[in-house]
Amino acid sequence: GFGSTLRSDMPQSPSAKKALRVSQRRRAVNDRWREKLRSLERQLHKAAAGKSAAEVHALSVRLQSTLARMARRHILHPNAAARHTSRLAKRVRAMQKEG
Repeated sequence: GFGSTLRSDMPQSPSAKKALRVSQRRRAVNDRWREKLRSLERQLHKAAAGKSAAEVHALSVRLQSTLARMARRHILHPNAAARHTSRLAKRVRAMQKEG
């Protein structure tokens, strides 16, 4: 019958339809932030392998800034951002002592 053609996981009311649109927009923005974070982490890893201390420092500053901005925008939990920042600083210090 008619009832079987409706999918229960699709929004039915106007407010639910709008909530889905908003959710999709937010997800797209959050995905871009996460991709930016992963890209910076890859660049930092490559710079650390190349032993470029100045580049590592510049990238670590950018990475810390990005983590703080993500926490401020609630894309990443503040404690998760703090944990990432702490581990990043630890790796950068180890590299500076090493090189």
